[in-house]
Amino acid sequence: MSLERYTEDVDFANDLIHSELFRPPYARITPAQARFLGQRYKLVMWDIISRDYNRKLSPRTCLKNVTKHLAPGAIVVFHDSEKGLPQHALRPCPARWRRSGRWGSNAKPSNSDMRFVVAITAASGAIYARLTIERLLASPCVSEIALVCSRHAREVMAHEGVSLPVDGRIREYANDDMFAPPASGSARYDGMAVVPSTVGTVGRVAAGTAQSLIERAADVMLKGERRRLVFVVRETPLSLIHLRNMAALTEAGAVILPASPSFSCRAAGRRGAVRYGRRPRRSIARGRYIAL
Repeated sequence: MSLERYTEDVDFANDLIHSELFRPPYARITPAQARFLGQRYKLVMWDIISRDYNRKLSPRTCLKNVTKHLAPGAIVVFHDSEKGLPQHALRPCPARWRRSGRWGSNAKPSNSDMRFVVAITAASGAIYARLTIERLLASPCVSEIALVCSRHAREVMAHEGVSLPVDGRIREYANDDMFAPPASGSARYDGMAVVPSTVGTVGRVAAGTAQSLIERAADVMLKGERRRLVFVVRETPLSLIHLRNMAALTEAGAVILPASPSFSCRAAGRRGAVRYGRRPRRSIARGRYIAL
């Protein structure tokens, strides 16, 4: 298969999956394919193959072999197809490995240098920004948060009585600083959240007319970098123009996550309703949860 056809197939699949990770089928990839795809994706191979496709191996033997070679940060290949082991045979794995310190909170984080951009615009709902930053700081995988506030964002936060966390991992940049790291794809941030986001910001990013660091950073996420980009939109009602802009961003790979407080979880107070409005999304950090 030609390099062009191979990359077309990968990009077509990513239009459905929306992931920056790529695992070559059967772990086979040529140097030319690796160089080209490495510019767009993080190539993921594996450390341990479970051999769960071998019908001559019992589930007990298969899991014993995996456990014997398991180490913090290892990538283990299991198959979810018919050739793999029955799901009930795999259920004891996480609990057993967690007790041994090789999985979960007792294990060393597999990726402890993840970096994110958090942009705050002048939309109402600054508490969403605070909770997002708090959740990121709570993750052992996050080493840096690039914080960018629009010109009037601080005024809105003051009006709503919301303050942001103070932490050494937070680096704030001015919204008019187009030389800041988030403005360049070479900085290689792992993702970005615009929270809360005005529909004006959504429209300018959708049109590709970046006029500030927030818009430029979002544009970087959508182009060749193909990083996770989330817009927590605060606006109602929505006009047809707003909806079309959000549709354009969704087609480009962004996630539109409207700020929708939960009223069905019996959460106490405004903070409780906001916190439980949506479950945290699984991050790319192998099963650990962060608020993106």
